[in-house]
Amino acid sequence: MLPLTSAITALCYGPRESVWLLRRDSRFEQEIRTDELADYVTERGNPGNEKGLIEARVELPLAFLRRGLYFIDTPGVGSASRANTATAHEYLPSTDAVIFVTSVDGPLGADEQQFLTDIRDHVSRLMVVVNKIDEVEGNERDEVLEYIRNRIAQIAGSGRVPVFPISARAALDAKLRDDQVGLQQSGLPELEDALTDFLANEQGRTFLVGILDRTIALLGEVRQSTGSAESSADPRPLLIRMIAVRDRLLGAGPLSAPISEEGVEAGLAILEGAVRSSGRTTAAAEGRRPRTISCPICGAQSRAIFEFFAQWQRTLATNQSAQRAFAAAGGFCPAHTWQFQQLASPHGLSVGYAPLVKLVQREIARALDEPALAAASRLQKLLQAKGGCAACRVLRETERQATLESLQRVAAGGETALEVVGHDWCLVHLHGALATDPARDSARMLIESQADQLQETLEDLRSYSLKRTALRRGLINTREADAWRRALVRLAGERAARGVMLGTDEA
Repeated sequence: MLPLTSAITALCYGPRESVWLLRRDSRFEQEIRTDELADYVTERGNPGNEKGLIEARVELPLAFLRRGLYFIDTPGVGSASRANTATAHEYLPSTDAVIFVTSVDGPLGADEQQFLTDIRDHVSRLMVVVNKIDEVEGNERDEVLEYIRNRIAQIAGSGRVPVFPISARAALDAKLRDDQVGLQQSGLPELEDALTDFLANEQGRTFLVGILDRTIALLGEVRQSTGSAESSADPRPLLIRMIAVRDRLLGAGPLSAPISEEGVEAGLAILEGAVRSSGRTTAAAEGRRPRTISCPICGAQSRAIFEFFAQWQRTLATNQSAQRAFAAAGGFCPAHTWQFQQLASPHGLSVGYAPLVKLVQREIARALDEPALAAASRLQKLLQAKGGCAACRVLRETERQATLESLQRVAAGGETALEVVGHDWCLVHLHGALATDPARDSARMLIESQADQLQETLEDLRSYSLKRTALRRGLINTREADAWRRALVRLAGERAARGVMLGTDEA
């Protein structure tokens, strides 16, 4: 059998179409063009995986993939390269379901049968696809399919594994020609319907079974190490309950059915030690570079405040009139005082703040002989003076102007403009935009977009938590990895626009 692929290729949801490589010789992911993918995952472009690729991850912004799907295409087992077979085996412990593809011209060789045996110990959901079915006809086709079904039933210990005979080439040709009759004859629609049913009705159960398998395997190790029932820490009662729940999930039975120990020992024999490493390396997740969103109004404010401080730190250090005006205004508010400190030099701060400190010292000294309440009133006036913070005025004016321009673009361009100027607004600036009383259509689009984006962020937060909890860190996509930051930006806005510089200890 001619090997076509030499490395793992994964398909998952991402905010944009992109391809990321994770290699053995690097902790960081490398982004490549889509048309370069074949240079890394095919046997022709990367023979024997000489480039040391761990995984090529293709991310697509498809709603279908947002359900938490992570498709993994492994190099074929039983090919000329033994490394391909080993690579496919490595992914079994972290797999929830397998679509096993064989063909009529060499069905179920020794390596493939061994792989199916290993699948039985790791994966609760298996579908078998028999490709190139158009190359055999009549009785020969029936004989091949009967042989495959019988062998699958023997290996899996069950006759419930579905087998789908298809012709991938005929299906592709039919799709390109929009030939519905030819597509039906290819057998592909039946497989697609089965996948849709699995995703709609079985995926949740399969995911729970995967978690139970890993928990059972770990408890099985504890049971062996503690000497079974001779120890007060014997996990056998919990194992019995978990295996019973697992069987009911697999059989789609009610979880509230009475628990029986029948078959528990056989289940333990299969499950104990079946999974010793329940998650792939976390390098893919930990080395992933975050790609985050930013509220466009917050972004405009961040740029404006940076430009203001960059200019003001020089003015305050060299211009005495500016120093006196700065002191009379009470300086910056507390948040912007420390944000300004991030850009100004110690010398500039010493020169620029001297008149302000002198003014405050004089007012404090005048309060020496005053009653406490009068002194408090004097201090209150000093604090209120900070309401004239020049940096705050810059932010307010920038917000007003940026919001007005954005609303005008939304009103003129509708949904298309919304994608550019309003899709990622934080709640603070969404409130500001709605407070201007925009046209009803614009307001509705803004609110609907915010609700949709918050729902997506919520799904990503939950998916991230589930994958971390279930030891599926390597399956976390970029949108899930930065969901926490998107949530904070939406709820509170960008730090730089709120008077806190990125990377500060105070943040």
